[in-house]
Amino acid sequence: MFTAGALGFCFLLANSAIGAEGDLSGELDFNGAPAIISSKIVKPAGAIQSCLETSYAGPVLFKFDNYKGFYAVCVQRHHLFGDGWVTVQQRVDGMGLFYKNWQNYREGFGSFDGSFWMGLEHVYQITSRTPHELIVELIDGDGEYSYARYSHFVIGDELEKYALVTLGNYSGNAGDYLSVNQGFGFSTFDDDNDTNGRKNCAVLLKAAWWYNAKCAERGSNLNVSFSSLKMAASTVPVLLLAILVGAASGRDVITSCNETSSSGQVLLRIDGLGTFEAVCVQRHRLFGDGWLVIQQRVDQSEDFYRNWAHYRAGFGRLDKNFWMGLERVHRLTSAEPHELAVEIDVFGEYKYARYSSFAVGSEAEKYVLKEVGNYSGTAKDALTVQRGRAFSTFDEDNDLDENKNCAIRMAGGWWFVNSCS
Repeated sequence: MFTAGALGFCFLLANSAIGAEGDLSGELDFNGAPAIISSKIVKPAGAIQSCLETSYAGPVLFKFDNYKGFYAVCVQRHHLFGDGWVTVQQRVDGMGLFYKNWQNYREGFGSFDGSFWMGLEHVYQITSRTPHELIVELIDGDGEYSYARYSHFVIGDELEKYALVTLGNYSGNAGDYLSVNQGFGFSTFDDDNDTNGRKNCAVLLKAAWWYNAKCAERGSNLNVSFSSLKMAASTVPVLLLAILVGAASGRDVITSCNETSSSGQVLLRIDGLGTFEAVCVQRHRLFGDGWLVIQQRVDQSEDFYRNWAHYRAGFGRLDKNFWMGLERVHRLTSAEPHELAVEIDVFGEYKYARYSSFAVGSEAEKYVLKEVGNYSGTAKDALTVQRGRAFSTFDEDNDLDENKNCAIRMAGGWWFVNSCS
């Protein structure tokens, strides 16, 4: 967007105010990997907000401020993962229970003593308030158990189509088949949010999931009914046993990169948006401490030709290419003064543009580039002319050119001037 031939670039954001810078009947036993563990411990008398607040394993009432109460299943004394887990989903067979509409997936369905889905809104309420990990447990037709664990699990709200915002780092023995879906909204047969323009993946596979454009890619869907799969005779079906989320431990939550001396991935909290994984930069050779990366591009492996919802919520991998999300940038820059640094690597030659102030408007204002302060640096000043411009994507055209959509022409979202530059 800044100069032709750029191989990589990075946006850094800094706070300029600081300076430069229930007991269940029976037990589900899947080869020693229970999805719910029976317990004789007394069920809590009141509502809880985390399974760490009780030793009870089974259905428990959850209640958060300004949100209705709901029941979810706590898992304690897991043979690998210990205490304090809540079950998002459980499957006990390969039948097609999970071909449901958007409302069902929002509110939840099924039976706690069989197969069930807790509900996307409930998952959002739990995971948006404090950092959580994710575990996906699988079992194949030979009874072999495997799992995938992710260090930081975040989904967006309903306006963001419950997008799979962040997964964090993977560990386990099942293989990492979820990361390919990071950044994508949840899709059902009546609410298609995949990026496959030719078909609805939820209809094709008769199950809802976070789909990318490749509906049938392995790992793209763990809710599929076996009857909808075309498998070779030698293929051993893999059944989703359970999805668990638990409070992440050992990492502090910060509200600004000025609150830590470490560079790299951190847990950042924004009022009204919850906690998410972000990247801080300290001891920068030119800019010093306290910078937050809002965009990074190191190669062409990540597609930045995304829709409005993706640019609003954020997408990509923090260790490679990513966009933090317009709503987060708006909340940060509207709460306190910030400055902006843009770094560009043009075939090995480093350049930068620094602006003394930077602010982005709200979604109602189409995330307008509200404030761009005084420029300094070695790169061309390419942002000042875009002050006052709204953000545009291929499905949300807010540029002033009536003859074309600049986001389509330039294959990416941005604050465009009339010349699409």
